[in-house]
Amino acid sequence: MPTERLHLNFNVAYFEALETFGLPPRLRVGPVLVPLAGPFTFWTWESEDTLGWEASLKATYDYSDDLQFEAGWHHFFADDGLTDGNYTDFHGLLFSGGTDDRDADYVYVQTKLTF
Repeated sequence: MPTERLHLNFNVAYFEALETFGLPPRLRVGPVLVPLAGPFTFWTWESEDTLGWEASLKATYDYSDDLQFEAGWHHFFADDGLTDGNYTDFHGLLFSGGTDDRDADYVYVQTKLTF
């Protein structure tokens, strides 16, 4: 806490898939994935389990007991598990990734008013 009303918070988180799955063999042609195995569903490659790291920085200013301002920035360092894709959310039913391994940023500003 740099001052009585200003709070700074820095977090680092690591994301990993607990269970990977078998991906059908594919060949990347530009942005498109072309399947190689066709009807041979028994032929699979194991997906990567490391999804990536996230670093976040947040600053909160308590203007009064009822009014608060907050600004934050999150940076996600994508890893091979997002390039391959994995079933991660909604109890393993939502597929995350499978596109590329580019990093992502999220910036926000919010106000909280209590009454």
